[in-house]
Amino acid sequence: MAAEIKPAPGSRSDNYSSARKPILLSKLEGCNDDVNAACIIPGEDGVISVSDDRSVRVWLKRDSGQYWPSICHYMAAGATAVSFNREKRLLYIGLESGSLSGKTKTMKIGCEESIGLVLDGEDIEQEFCLADDYNCMTHVRDYPGIHLGRVVAVLCVPSYSWLFSCGRDKCLVMNCTITGRSLGRYQLQAWCMTLQYPFPKLKITVLVVSALEAYYCYIFSVHIFVGDYSGQITMLKIDPPVDSASNCTFNLITTLKGHTGSVRCLAWDAGERLLFSGSFDHSVIVWDIGGRKGTAYELQGHHKVVSALCYASAAKQLVSGGEDSILFFWNMAVKRKERGKKPNLEDFELLDLKNIDFSMYKMLQV
Repeated sequence: MAAEIKPAPGSRSDNYSSARKPILLSKLEGCNDDVNAACIIPGEDGVISVSDDRSVRVWLKRDSGQYWPSICHYMAAGATAVSFNREKRLLYIGLESGSLSGKTKTMKIGCEESIGLVLDGEDIEQEFCLADDYNCMTHVRDYPGIHLGRVVAVLCVPSYSWLFSCGRDKCLVMNCTITGRSLGRYQLQAWCMTLQYPFPKLKITVLVVSALEAYYCYIFSVHIFVGDYSGQITMLKIDPPVDSASNCTFNLITTLKGHTGSVRCLAWDAGERLLFSGSFDHSVIVWDIGGRKGTAYELQGHHKVVSALCYASAAKQLVSGGEDSILFFWNMAVKRKERGKKPNLEDFELLDLKNIDFSMYKMLQV
């Protein structure tokens, strides 16, 4: 199907710093229901998507230039979240619910067959390993009963062998991907909607012999952000286990308040230590975590729910997409002129920056 990117209705090109626009490379078509999540396979011309039609699809670019599924695997329930570990080719899938059959079944995946275990009970997550050529996936492990509601986000941290997940049961759960055991959970006050892990760069200062001991010894402390249905973002500090038998400890650092609708997506700028949040209230807020001055400002332009955020560190651009079918490309490298009194140094506040000098790429409509 032919597609064209056009300027948004009512937009004027002289309002933006550049006339450049993104080039549509390809469209991935074939899902029969809502696509809940997708991720690009690093280093490959490939994409992994999960959908309400229960399918997990691995799309690879063919010689024709189009993307076609090399794997189409159907889960026991709607696939709602995905995270991919490129180094080990491990795929983590969050589900809507489980089925109570407890049987193994054979599924056609590409040109081969594989055995998958279908577990019963509460909402679960499943772990698969993809083949080198991405033409088949093998079931590795289930994480059953960790959530009592829809799993809305899954996040793998390969360097620490951690797997985070959150759901509509208002819980953030942490598991070990080596042993599969639970490392702890944290209860929030509202539905969890999205996760963001800031991936710190920590120096290893402890020399250990055992690989298992190294897993627990070289980590000092890390943080994670959880956006919820009430519009708040919870910042937690995680103290790792002291040994292989203990659990992590979650400590509340602060709650970021500024959105008037549910937080739908989060992104992180590791260089400047900025947190970006998109919301049901049509806005994007930039939280200056690294500056520690309580500064936050709002990026306005969307007319409907902001449903996706992605930060390109090399280009210093933030990409936001919403249910208004509009993509914004925000240039985060420019200096901004803030107006109004200084924010509280202890708490994050939303500044009134209506006349903000902030460069943005041309607004486009797909």
